[in-house]
Amino acid sequence: MRCGRGAPVGAARDRSVRRRPGTHHDLRRVGRRRARRRAPLAPRHRGDPRRGDHPVGADAPERAGRVTRALAKDLGIAATREAFANTSPRALLDARRRLAEGSNPLSGTPGYALAVDPETLPVSPDVALQTVDIPLVIGTNTDEYRLWFTPEQLAGISALKLTLARLATGVPRRAVRAYRAAFPGASPGEILGQIVTDRMLRGPAVRVAAARTAPTHVYELAWPSPVRDLRAAHAIDIGFVFDRVEASDSQVVVGPDAPRELAARMHADWVRVAQTGDPGWPQHGSDREVQLYDVPSRVTALRRAEALDSLPA
Repeated sequence: MRCGRGAPVGAARDRSVRRRPGTHHDLRRVGRRRARRRAPLAPRHRGDPRRGDHPVGADAPERAGRVTRALAKDLGIAATREAFANTSPRALLDARRRLAEGSNPLSGTPGYALAVDPETLPVSPDVALQTVDIPLVIGTNTDEYRLWFTPEQLAGISALKLTLARLATGVPRRAVRAYRAAFPGASPGEILGQIVTDRMLRGPAVRVAAARTAPTHVYELAWPSPVRDLRAAHAIDIGFVFDRVEASDSQVVVGPDAPRELAARMHADWVRVAQTGDPGWPQHGSDREVQLYDVPSRVTALRRAEALDSLPA
């Protein structure tokens, strides 16, 4: 999921994005200017930090504690701030990799993420963004799950495993029927992946958009990358947003022939919202309009709405 108060999350800190000579399309500079003018989410913002679901990247204290203890056990250190601070970044990343091997989002792999905390993040972003009075662009990629599930893992998910996962996560039978109708010919693994995508990312994004009264614009990136059958997987949008699909790190996930016109369009829209608060497509309201980024791009009603609405919040 990407959400931006002018620029995508992290844009103002991404040192790998270099400004093109002779153009004003520099999200880092625009983001920094707007960051100086806009106050951050204040600690006094109303919300309940005890909530257990934090889909915009903030874990509840209980889950964060489990993650901390699992990583500390792997590293052989105490589960304290001081012990982690004295551990090298390489060791921290290696521990995360070891715990992630053979896992997927359904298994709750421990990882480093934001956590709700009374001092540093008292309110989860999904709560705070609902009432903060600034323009917001928020959206997801169609096939987010394909970055987390390999083709081999997807092929190994049978109809029985899909049913067991559905029962374990409280997904109603009608939801599976709706996803099968939305994705005819999809395998059980692909149906499960789409459910994971929507429960983790698209559903929370749409709920945030629906709850807001300030200008809110929703998008979906649908262009399918041919690399390793990633399709519109998690993170392929980064190269498009920064108009850097020709960069070597982008081509790892989008290949050498990614549409430059799509990158130019997304980049221009992000710069526009950073400068004016309006990306150039209709606000998300009762008609649930969404900017669909593809070749060609278009504005459309929220896709797969019946399937999405059938999932538990």
